[in-house]
Amino acid sequence: MSDAPTPPPLATPPPAPRPRRWDWRPKVRWFAAEYLIVVLGVLTAVGINAWWGDRQQAQEERRLLTALLAEADANEARLARIVAFHGAVKETATTLLAVSADPTSEVSADSADQLLTDVSWWSSYTTLESAVLDAAVQDGQLDVVQTDSLRRLLGTWHTELAAVRVQGEQERAHYETVWVPLLRAETELAQVSNRAETVPGSSDPYQGAALPTPPTPTDHRPLLQSRALRNALVQKVWIEDDVLFKYGQLDGLLRRLRAALATDLDGPPDAQP
Repeated sequence: MSDAPTPPPLATPPPAPRPRRWDWRPKVRWFAAEYLIVVLGVLTAVGINAWWGDRQQAQEERRLLTALLAEADANEARLARIVAFHGAVKETATTLLAVSADPTSEVSADSADQLLTDVSWWSSYTTLESAVLDAAVQDGQLDVVQTDSLRRLLGTWHTELAAVRVQGEQERAHYETVWVPLLRAETELAQVSNRAETVPGSSDPYQGAALPTPPTPTDHRPLLQSRALRNALVQKVWIEDDVLFKYGQLDGLLRRLRAALATDLDGPPDAQP
């Protein structure tokens, strides 16, 4: 036997390291969380902007409708005065026409002057308000009105007001081209003017100052029997009939408009400013 020492056993080599597998799941979870935060932030911002825009539009609509309702309320009183005005002028024209057509009628000189004065008016003293609506149409603000039927009704009202103004021009043309030239040629205008005391159809005082006149009054009764006067009065009655018919239509339309505006303004509380 050999006396050589026994060699130590060979050490077992360490196992070869296994390649580490990349754990992608935490990264995906992190990315998904970040993505979700970004998306939610964007959607929240968009939603807030949309909500704020809707709220601002609702407030703008309410301000406009409130102003339009105030204008409509004022027009209700104005319309009543306008109808009374034109009714009174037509009544005077009809009375004066009856006097002119009857040669046996007896009327004093003062009454003749008063009749001529009371018929010598046109509608510049009484008009409807439309400043708010005109501005809204011009600036395109009617688009903020959400109710389609109300928006159409406002457009119709605006169109009808324009038609009334055209008739007003017809009345003014008769006043300037027919009535005033007749009085200028056949009467003492200052004497007729000085008889004006109140606006026809109301108790509102006439604001014009008294004008100087000759010391001897002019008797205008002969004018009452002239064909020129009768023809001018017939034209006046025709015009007043047309005007009264048109304002009668406007009265119904204005009632509908006021009711629609009031209904829209009584909407849900979150639409109020």
